[in-house]
Amino acid sequence: MNGNFDLNGTMYSAAASGAINGQSDHSSPWFGLDNNGPYYRLYWSGSNIQFVNCDNNTVTKTFVIDHPIDSQRYLVHATTESPHNGVEYWGTATVRNGEATVKLPDYFEPLTAETGRAVLLTPIANDPDCPLPEWAVPVEGSPKIPMQLIPNVASTYPKAGSFRVVAQGSCPPLFEVSWLVKAVRRDVPRLDVEPKKSDYVLMGNGPYTFLVKKLINL
Repeated sequence: MNGNFDLNGTMYSAAASGAINGQSDHSSPWFGLDNNGPYYRLYWSGSNIQFVNCDNNTVTKTFVIDHPIDSQRYLVHATTESPHNGVEYWGTATVRNGEATVKLPDYFEPLTAETGRAVLLTPIANDPDCPLPEWAVPVEGSPKIPMQLIPNVASTYPKAGSFRVVAQGSCPPLFEVSWLVKAVRRDVPRLDVEPKKSDYVLMGNGPYTFLVKKLINL
């Protein structure tokens, strides 16, 4: 077919082996080709048409941006997966005299379940090649703090929108930790990690797939 055409609805095409098989509508600019092997698609955007490998056996979820330091390349990152409908928050905290309190966003409590929360802490060491920070210069008569000391830190369980960081044993009077909080959303059901195929219909395409519960099993 040559020329332009407009389609309001869904377009289907099928033929013998190696020909076009698939569908596309206004919600998705894709048209599939399947040749009894890797699954490919034509993707059109404006006047450009691309031929894309979408092998369903090796799907991933990615984002693609222009490479920040090489204009001849893209930068592609892929998602990591988990058996939870989870959220993550991270940042740094300053520990003074062995303690720090980290306040989480106001919506953290209504958004996340009370169980299944986790806090990961990493003390930030001082670079021995850098000048000592102001707090590390010993005052006359005070004990000298060895810069190679990495303090042991622990946290309380996140509750009421915050958690405490506590240094254990000898530590500098002032240092930083990086923290990461993981939690499970309470606004959606827990994820069924190993559902039976007979109970669901697989929807979507490529990496963007989801399951719909069958109302009646036939």
